Amino acid sequence: MGMGPIVRFGKSPVNLQAAAYCDVQRPDNAARWQLRLRMQFLEKALDRVAKRTGRTKSEFALEALRRQVAVARFRELRTKTLPFAEAQGLVTDEDVFREILHAHNR
Repeated sequence: MGMGPIVRFGKSPVNLQAAAYCDVQRPDNAARWQLRLRMQFLEKALDRVAKRTGRTKSEFALEALRRQVAVARFRELRTKTLPFAEAQGLVTDEDVFREILHAHNR
């Protein structure tokens, strides 16, 4: 799970993020917890991408908002459906993919 604000350093917006991950299933030699810290200067990066692609900064902002709404909705649905999936023995992505392939091959 991660979070972070967009703050200003002087006049420049900066995206600060911190995220922690607990890996329930992992190789024996892998760490159980991961910590990720990120600092991104947004305005210069956005200017470069907009210039390279010929799109406006507003188009990128709209796309980012749409993506975040989709991710939030996916997480909500996942939380609601997870107990039902676990009851069917679907715990990992591999379990889900196996069931999809099995249903497709019927």
